[in-house]
Amino acid sequence: MHGIGVFVCHCGSNIAATVDVKKVVEMAKLEPGVVHAEDYQYMCSEAGQERIANAIKEKNLKGIVVCSCSPRMHEATFRKCAEKAGLNPYMVEIANLREQCSWIHKDIVEGTEKAVILTRAAIAKVNLNTSLMPGESRVTKRALVIGGGIAGIQTALDIADAGYEVDIVEKTPSIGGKMAQLDKTFPTLDCSACILTPKMVDAAAHEKITIYSYSEVEKVAGFVGDFTVDIRKKARYVNMDKCTGCGVCMEKCPQQEGTQRIQQRS
Repeated sequence: MHGIGVFVCHCGSNIAATVDVKKVVEMAKLEPGVVHAEDYQYMCSEAGQERIANAIKEKNLKGIVVCSCSPRMHEATFRKCAEKAGLNPYMVEIANLREQCSWIHKDIVEGTEKAVILTRAAIAKVNLNTSLMPGESRVTKRALVIGGGIAGIQTALDIADAGYEVDIVEKTPSIGGKMAQLDKTFPTLDCSACILTPKMVDAAAHEKITIYSYSEVEKVAGFVGDFTVDIRKKARYVNMDKCTGCGVCMEKCPQQEGTQRIQQRS
């Protein structure tokens, strides 16, 4: 990408005391695609943002790198500034020279060297960025819990009590997990069944919880907010009067196993 601007913030003395910001600017100018680089006392200030906006318009910048504090502090600030100047806000990258560099170094030579590396990395990233547009997609607020032990049961109950549908997939014939096999629990030595059994009953009786016991997850596809899960339900019984153990039914019987498809978006 040609048309990258780099803006190095002094952050008062937070960065400038340990980083030679002038050298960072000079090194940034040597990077591929960089057409503008400058430093300023406080880039997040109104005057600093105005400098960024003016450079975007005058230099026709396609992407910018702001070398300042943590993106948790001012990433939104600089993205809004870029957007107002006509630049896609997702073409803004932050090089964290404060928390990741100046605050953890005492030697200015070492601090400057690392600052240059962080700046170069941010420039390389913005070179690969693509303009993005925010969008919306339909989300079904439904959860899948894999494993019906005490943790899975409690998780399912918490989600279901919050008003969302939950599916529990447990590979054994019954939920309960390892805790169901214990006599006492640490550290109070309470009866494990006394704690677990009521939760098992609550999960089985809850109108928003569906339990797939003796089942396994075979495939998960999709993306965050729109998952598709294949659940293989194992055979529930065998007619011993008819079964000879030949294995033919496992190869030819179309009803040997059920595969249920669950559309899950979360």
